[in-house]
Amino acid sequence: MIKIRDNIFMFEEAKDLYQYFNINKGWTFTGGVDNSPYNKFSCQLSKDHKREAILFEKGEQLLQEFNLTGLKLIRAYGSATVSHMPQAMHVDEGVTEKDELYTVMFYIVPDWALEYGGETLFVDSKGDVLKYVLPKPARALVFDGSILHGAKEVSSVCRELRVVVTLKYKRHA
Repeated sequence: MIKIRDNIFMFEEAKDLYQYFNINKGWTFTGGVDNSPYNKFSCQLSKDHKREAILFEKGEQLLQEFNLTGLKLIRAYGSATVSHMPQAMHVDEGVTEKDELYTVMFYIVPDWALEYGGETLFVDSKGDVLKYVLPKPARALVFDGSILHGAKEVSSVCRELRVVVTLKYKRHA
């Protein structure tokens, strides 16, 4: 399952979130450590922070909208990339079977031109493309973490930070 929901935030909310993550949020570079395939900046999120709380609320709303029940939030973080930061294709960490873990991902980007790249790519077990999802302001994705996926590289013509906020929910045993 891969679902896209556009306009999850009002225009002003989306703009405010981008400014917050672009300027005010502290980022840590997580690439290049222990041969990690994840060359990106990351940050942890908190439900207690006013600007971040809306993301947790919207995540819960999306799970309800897509009838995903019996899930518990296990991780919440932001990721940011710029050009020349390739990302590895992967299934979500700890997933051993389908329908075990769901990811809610929010694009926290300004207006995003097609030539900027940074699409999220989903492929099946044969390597065939299931879906390409373009970053877009106020866009959210909900998908099964067992699907092979990854972010395509941001183009060198892009001068913006590609920010995504990711909430991971695991099915109760």
